[in-house]
Amino acid sequence: MAAFMSSQLDFIYFFYGLAFLLLGAVSVTIARGHRGGPWLFLAAFGFTHGVVEWLDLIAFTIFDHEIFTSARVALLAISYALLLEFARLEGQRLGAKVPGPWIYVPVAMIVVAAWLSEGTGMAIVFARYTLAIPGAALAALAFAWNANKVTGGQKVCGYAAAAGFLTYAVVAGLVVPVAPVWPASVVNEDWFADMTGVPVQLIRGAVAYSIALSIWGLWGERLIEDLSTGRYTTHFQRQIVGTLAALTIVLLSGWALTEYLGSVYKKNTEAETSGELDLIASRFNGDAASVIGMVQVVAGAPDVQKAVVGISGNEKRILNLAVEATGAKLGYIINPAGRILATSGREQAALTSARNFPSSRCFYAAMKGQVAQGIIFDNDTGSASYYASSPIFGEWGQIVSVAVLEKPLSDFIDDLRRYDRPFYLVDPNGVVVLTNRPEMRYRTMWPVRDAVRAQLQNEFPDLQDKPLLSRSLSEGRWASIDGERAYVKRRFIHASDWSLVIIRPVQEVFASRMLGIVITLFMMIATLIYALGRGWSIQDSIQMMKRLELQKLASELKLSAITDPLTGLNNRRRFNEVLSLEMMRSQRYGTPLSLVLYDIDHFKNINDSHGHLVGDKVLIQLSDLIADRIRGTDILARWGGEEFAILLPGADESMAQNLAESLRNLISDVTFDDVGKLTCSFGIAQYRGEANMEDFMGRADAALYRAKFNGRNRIEIHNSSTKRRLKANTAA
Repeated sequence: MAAFMSSQLDFIYFFYGLAFLLLGAVSVTIARGHRGGPWLFLAAFGFTHGVVEWLDLIAFTIFDHEIFTSARVALLAISYALLLEFARLEGQRLGAKVPGPWIYVPVAMIVVAAWLSEGTGMAIVFARYTLAIPGAALAALAFAWNANKVTGGQKVCGYAAAAGFLTYAVVAGLVVPVAPVWPASVVNEDWFADMTGVPVQLIRGAVAYSIALSIWGLWGERLIEDLSTGRYTTHFQRQIVGTLAALTIVLLSGWALTEYLGSVYKKNTEAETSGELDLIASRFNGDAASVIGMVQVVAGAPDVQKAVVGISGNEKRILNLAVEATGAKLGYIINPAGRILATSGREQAALTSARNFPSSRCFYAAMKGQVAQGIIFDNDTGSASYYASSPIFGEWGQIVSVAVLEKPLSDFIDDLRRYDRPFYLVDPNGVVVLTNRPEMRYRTMWPVRDAVRAQLQNEFPDLQDKPLLSRSLSEGRWASIDGERAYVKRRFIHASDWSLVIIRPVQEVFASRMLGIVITLFMMIATLIYALGRGWSIQDSIQMMKRLELQKLASELKLSAITDPLTGLNNRRRFNEVLSLEMMRSQRYGTPLSLVLYDIDHFKNINDSHGHLVGDKVLIQLSDLIADRIRGTDILARWGGEEFAILLPGADESMAQNLAESLRNLISDVTFDDVGKLTCSFGIAQYRGEANMEDFMGRADAALYRAKFNGRNRIEIHNSSTKRRLKANTAA
């Protein structure tokens, strides 16, 4: 959850800023009717704060600079001062004793002092403490005070706005960036994200939307009271619902578009990164293959085998040919005791190169009859070489010595340094030994084991034990590198413990996502212009409909919207609403949640043989039968046609199975009017943390399909982890 939210921060910042711009637009609309006053300051707060959040979006996705940061901090403080001024003027209008404008002088001094002494981060903290908390809390008090004097919808909307501002005082004023001062050191944005799994910016944006809608509702209720016309009531409620639905659809569509554009670029990034890594790896593997093949040729040469027992003089010539053919710098033959028997060059060079070879993994592998390979890194010179070894067998098949070829990696390293993309050659312990980013040399790629830390510090005196990644990497994944998102890909080198790692930053991903955000912005602006403009144009023309008639109509519409007209059960729309809430509750509290889908076997034959009226009677009788056998907390709905759904909060798949089995037996034992006996098939799925309802419903539907496919009158359970299938006994 946290990782997903982290990948959505750009859209969250956009959503956050958009929420405050909506608040500003609504406040401007109200200010027109009140001839300015405190509402203009609330509108200025909304617009200014929305701009600040969009500037944060630019800093997050495109670029940031000290001057740019300072400008954002200054605007943030100004926006909160505007909110406090709205609360101060509103309190003054209500007759409360409030301080004059002089109050901003000491507050500004506190914020500036924090800025000059500790930097912009501390200035943000104190701006939130000294301006956001009192501004939002006093605004909440003002709305609650006004709500207490009115009735009906105005009271509800007024208290809703008060609750919104009080919540905002907590999430925007108390939850601040991490800072070395109490309570910011304890209650901060990181703490909130760890506790809830979502960034606090998302909650702030949702609160701003709720405040804007509450204020819009309050304004509309006042207009309804002033106009005393039910016709305007109808229009206003339709406008609220329509605008809210349109904004929701635009936001969700925009998010889906943004996510799609980002995912397309992510897939391209992953494919291109794999291609680049494959190219480099193939370059290395080609050299390695020639060295491995040649060392096997050397080990199998009869003259080399004779040299081991001292009856050949051609072993040096063979080694020289092998070195020349592969581009190696050295070749030698070493016996099990570690003594060099033959070398392609100066013996001293061979002695220097082979001094540690008898204790190496490749030597032991060769003595066991295996062809081995590895990389030697010289920390003193910063050079690396690839070596391969092969056992030399005696006359009776015993291993009598080992042939070794060693090839420098200087050409490969030169090729590596020509790439613009960050590449890293990592040793088996995760230490970067070669890279085209000099500042990253000798830094750990992932946390090293405590058992080898001291050894690595001796081997690499300049070791930087600050892992780039939080854990070891097997293939490729998206990760946070020094606070920035990047795609990291690892490829092992020719069956060795050494590996190549490539890191690709994701600025291009954010750029592609920005296209989706910009499109969403234009769609939102068009929606708001239409909604607010239509409200003003229709306000003076509506005069005829009674308010009571509208309320009655709204009640009837609400009831019909959530009820199936034939069976009286919950309909699909109501079931989806409850399913969404129960999924969130299950995910938040870790309680089980199961879904049962069932439908009538061969129902088409009933309609064809007895007519649709009889079929309808069967559906009604079956609905009444099932409704009497489930818990009060279970949700039964007609999903469509002859298909029904039961949502079981607090029940795992085993409990769901027991219920389904009892219902299956019950149905098969009942005689239905005009039809006789019938059966039902059941599909069960337990909630596994799916992000959307479609995936959860899809698993249950797939289980129901298997039940139909496997003979009907049975129960199937879809389990995402094991794909377990449970077969119920078919009734005789």
